[in-house]
Amino acid sequence: MKRLKLGRPSPAMVVALVALVLSLAGSAFAAVKIGTKSLQNAAVTTKKLKNRAVTAAKLAEGSVSTGKLAEGSVSSGKLTEGAVTTGKLAEAAVSAQKLAPGERSEGFVTSQLGQIALGAGASTTIASLNLPAGGSYVISASADLGNDAATPNLLGCQLRENGTVIAGGSANLAPLAVFSQETALTGASGGGTVTLACEAEKGAQARSRVMTAVRVGSLSRQ
Repeated sequence: MKRLKLGRPSPAMVVALVALVLSLAGSAFAAVKIGTKSLQNAAVTTKKLKNRAVTAAKLAEGSVSTGKLAEGSVSSGKLTEGAVTTGKLAEAAVSAQKLAPGERSEGFVTSQLGQIALGAGASTTIASLNLPAGGSYVISASADLGNDAATPNLLGCQLRENGTVIAGGSANLAPLAVFSQETALTGASGGGTVTLACEAEKGAQARSRVMTAVRVGSLSRQ
């Protein structure tokens, strides 16, 4: 019976077998040995992560602090309703400068202590304020009123927004050349030019004219 002689493997065969063994061993090592402890710090960057690969459920409690957030990365559109409560805000964290104009209170005032003459039968503007348009304002206006004549004198005053009356009142002046009455009016405005104008039957005087406007976030008219 003839024996089969096994020839030596060719060099090419030897190289192929070695390469196969090494490739199998390398993949097994990668599958078993590479875990989070095998990764260097900063080895996995944001560019290497798929979109939405890291969700809130995968983050440990307190792992994302303010120091790890880029400037402007958390906008109001990314916050759920009620996510930011007063207990989560630092002292003085929300200042007036950080609020939009329609969300903060602002005050406007004019004060003129001198006297101004009121002609008989003519409306005279005695105080005015120019307010930014598109807001909600509570307006108050006051002035001391005096008679020029020794006879009774009926006087009326109006608070106007861009010429439209938003509040009004009247007073009967004593027949003496003294400041015997005061007008005090309050109204609501959406902005623009707000004026306090008065008209008397006979000559009169006004002094200590003050107008104040406070901008509020919202205004309910009833």
